Amino acid sequence: MPIPAPILDDRSYQQLRDELVRRIPVYTPEWTDHNASDPGITLIELFAFLGENLLFRFNQIPEATKLAFLRLLQIPLLPAVPAHCMLAMTTEEADGALIAVGAEARAGSIPFETINEVEAWPISVVAGGRVTTAAPDMASESEPVEFALRALDAIGGLKAGETPAYYATQLLPTDDRHLYAESYLVDTLAVKMGGRVAERLIRGEASSGAADDLASATALAIQMVRELGLSDAIGPVSYAASPDRPAVIAGPRSHSEQTQWRLDQEVTSLLTGAEARARELLTRHLPALRQLTALLLEQETVSGDQVRALVATGHGGYQPLRPESLPADASYVSVD
Repeated sequence: MPIPAPILDDRSYQQLRDELVRRIPVYTPEWTDHNASDPGITLIELFAFLGENLLFRFNQIPEATKLAFLRLLQIPLLPAVPAHCMLAMTTEEADGALIAVGAEARAGSIPFETINEVEAWPISVVAGGRVTTAAPDMASESEPVEFALRALDAIGGLKAGETPAYYATQLLPTDDRHLYAESYLVDTLAVKMGGRVAERLIRGEASSGAADDLASATALAIQMVRELGLSDAIGPVSYAASPDRPAVIAGPRSHSEQTQWRLDQEVTSLLTGAEARARELLTRHLPALRQLTALLLEQETVSGDQVRALVATGHGGYQPLRPESLPADASYVSVD
């Protein structure tokens, strides 16, 4: 494969002429007549024309000359190596499938071989991450702030010179895909309702702490009903906003008030169904939820293996916080 020819200097005739004219006051300030009829300007235009031709020829250095130049600089060419890439494996087999070393994979008509043995499983993972956020408002979010302060006191408070950092939890995208199954979206709704349901189960009431998750779940439910046609009652019809007007901007609708009422009813049905599903799951695993709360108070972050162990056994072998390390009013994180 030939080496791409570099563009060493791509200035045009007009650019060279203009640059030379701009240099006149620097070297010959007494030359003030820059009209096209001036003999000096004619010479400048001639040099610009010759310069453009010279640059064009200079940029056409043959490949053999470039290779010889690289050898003079003692820069060797890189040897040819086989192309390699990462592969994503999936299977519908419940027991998984073994991908042996040397299994063929194709990129179009080009064959490749795997260099490692791998086990493919029919599983998917949704990750949660922490993103930095502004300090909470004590007036509107007093309960979450008080909870955080009690947790901070339980670990001894801030050290000298430390400043508090605030985070919000959100789901991380699995990739840049734009194709989601209906089951994935329904599961996502249940996950987003989890914080609100957990508050009611543990504390007996909800707070403003889950407001962002509720807004995100509502937006997703509206998209499922209005744009994606994922409602049996509405049917395969899209009521998406006009491309030239965002949905948040009020304007004339292309459907009736009755249709809008049905859309609202379906959105509410999706959200209440997701809340009921989240409540059923958290109620079933309530001991694990309490243990997870205590574990987070003690070590701030937990691994996926720890969460799976808590869900599988109810306690996962985890020993709860020592009573003396808990604040006096933290009875709601005690373990049954």
